[in-house]
Amino acid sequence: MTQWSVVRWQAARGALVWREWEGQLVVRNARSGSTHLLSPSGTKVLLGLIGSEHGLEIAEIASQLFELRDGGTEEMAGLEALLAEFEKLGLAEPECA
Repeated sequence: MTQWSVVRWQAARGALVWREWEGQLVVRNARSGSTHLLSPSGTKVLLGLIGSEHGLEIAEIASQLFELRDGGTEEMAGLEALLAEFEKLGLAEPECA
C-alpha cells in the first residue's frame, strides 16, 4: 500500500456550482465566493469527485479517471498536488475518518 492510497478525497459538498465549457469546468465556491476555470485534467478530477458517492483515493483517481495502472511517482505526485490545490481553494477536501 502506498502513501497515496490512504486518504479518500471528496468534492466540497453543497458549496460548488459548476458549468462545463469547451472541455473545461468553470466552478464557483459559494462559501468563499471565488470562481475558478479548471484545466481539462482538473475538470476530470473534480467531476470524478463530484460523481463519487464515497470519495476517491488518489490511486482510484489515477486508475478510474486517467486509466493509469500502477501510476508512476511523478503522476501520483501531480494528482496529490492538484488535490492539495483544490483543498486550498475549497473545492475538495479529504474525508474525515
